[in-house]
Amino acid sequence: MAVIPITNSQGSKVYIAATADATVTDAATIATAIGTGKEIGCLQDLGEIGSSRSVQEYSCLSSDNIAKSSGSLSLGNVSISTLFNAADSEGQGELRAIYSNSETRTIIVMLSDNAGANPTYYTFEGFVSDQKVAIQKDNAVMFNSTVEIASNPAVVLAA
Repeated sequence: MAVIPITNSQGSKVYIAATADATVTDAATIATAIGTGKEIGCLQDLGEIGSSRSVQEYSCLSSDNIAKSSGSLSLGNVSISTLFNAADSEGQGELRAIYSNSETRTIIVMLSDNAGANPTYYTFEGFVSDQKVAIQKDNAVMFNSTVEIASNPAVVLAA
């Protein structure tokens, strides 16, 4: 029976690095940026990283012929959900500062698939467009931030 490879989300981490200080072109430079960055602790959910491309569809009035063309990219956002921690001056403090000051940072997502030299990394520039604290009965207090993806996400695959 063949083994199906799975990358577990458990163990994934997110770091915020100052954009001016963060060169993230390969695994070595990403590791350096992580060393100077701030980790967002106790992630509960990260959502999806990606982009989409607009599609235009053309059809003829005189027949059932159809054609499609691809258009420009649209960048999404990620919903970072964490357990609220008033003492967290690193990750949550950085998210608060980015939101308050309307600043952009380099976001580094590190997956848990360290197959040798490096795990898979996703990097992009981002800013916080929404920030909320969720308080519900029978639940922990949550600190939720929406990070807008401001550059095309890049990936460095595990090696």
